Amino acid sequence: MREKTTRFVLLGALAAAGPLTGFDLRRWVGAELGAFWSESFGQIYPGLRELQAEGLVAAADRGGEGKPYRITPAGRAALLAWLSRSPRPERARSELLAKLHFGRFLGTESVRALLEAARRHASERLESVQAEAEALAQRTTGEERVFAQLTSERLLSVARAELAWAERALRTVEALEAGGPDAALATLA
Repeated sequence: MREKTTRFVLLGALAAAGPLTGFDLRRWVGAELGAFWSESFGQIYPGLRELQAEGLVAAADRGGEGKPYRITPAGRAALLAWLSRSPRPERARSELLAKLHFGRFLGTESVRALLEAARRHASERLESVQAEAEALAQRTTGEERVFAQLTSERLLSVARAELAWAERALRTVEALEAGGPDAALATLA
């Protein structure tokens, strides 16, 4: 059975931000990790109940609305153990690539439309990641900023690569239309 990563993201958020309600956890994850991670209320509340049952979080005494949780020493140990392990390999799953793979059934005009949409999306994503990286740099300092910048740099690298790929793919399809498969393959050499 695959280990649930949500539990460790919740533990990390509580370790970083202190006691939070489920609502606050969702907001924190969105603000701090939103460029590369999301959690729904349907994941957060069951996750908190499981973590509490295992003694990894406990209800915190804090006034106000909602039931805040805090990380326990056992939860911090579980978080550190998870952080120390190598991450699972990421498995690519892309609707765009699946459609592109079967592009011969669509025709170049439809494929070009897919790629133009991919280029627009990649450009918008790059702008969004740049803005998020700047905001993150403004609100972090010291060691936290170093790791935030490393995270941002990977996201920026991926966004730049996706944009460059979309532009190259469009040139390849244009070459296919103008000169056939050999001309298209030449753009990939």
